[in-house]
Parts: sequence; C-alpha cells; structure tokens
Amino acid sequence: MKEIQCLENIKEQNVHNKYNKMKAILSILLFIPCYIYSQEYFLLDSLKTKFKVNEYTLETNEIYNIKKDINIYNVFISKNLILLISVLPDLDEKILQLLLKE
Repeated sequence: MKEIQCLENIKEQNVHNKYNKMKAILSILLFIPCYIYSQEYFLLDSLKTKFKVNEYTLETNEIYNIKKDINIYNVFISKNLILLISVLPDLDEKILQLLLKE
C-alpha cells in the first residue's frame, strides 16, 4: 500500500514539474517577441495619411502643478476600432535642461 502511495506521489510530482517547465517555456516564448520586435518610435504623419486621426492636448498644470502637456491621438483604424496613443511629457528636468542648452 505504501509503495502505491509513493508511486502516486512521484507521478504527481512529475506532472507538477512538467507543468512548471511548460509554464516557464511559454512565458519565455511570449515575452521574447516584445523585446525583439518592440518599436519605440513611429511617425504620426504616416498614420495621418492612412487613417483619420483626432488630436487632443491636455494641460497638466491645474491637476499636477506641472506646466507640461499630454498629447492624445485617436487613430480610427476602422469603423469599430480606435487606437489611442498618449504622448506623455518627460518629467526629468535635467534632461530638458540639457536639450535646451544644445
């Protein structure tokens, strides 16, 4: 009887180990394309030639007491699909000061 329980425990551990390995492999396979095919920049003008684009500017001064703007673009891909693009300001003042000096 003890031998049967030991065998069942070993089978359960093997199934659990296989599940963990499959989970790890799947996680790796899902996240690799994000790093390989990621794109930091694209041209908004190219979107404007192909799709209808609405642009909105939000001021942050009243809410956050920071004089920056947030640009929001609604790109109408089709009748039922809208792509929302938000361009957030860089809040690191050191970088902004370096850019202004150049």
